[in-house]
Amino acid sequence: MARIAVIGAGMGAMAAAARLAVAGHRVAVYERTETYGGAVRRLERDGFSFDTGPGLLPL
Repeated sequence: MARIAVIGAGMGAMAAAARLAVAGHRVAVYERTETYGGAVRRLERDGFSFDTGPGLLPL
């Protein structure tokens, strides 16, 4: 099977990477930030937690 690169580690990219891996492909996920999650991340500072994605704004 082919080696596939997934750019970004948001929820959609992680789901795609998982499906490709289950299908037998070798998958590498590349993310520019220090953690995964994309728009569904959380920032923690001084004992407080903040959603950084669309949960912050009305959809």
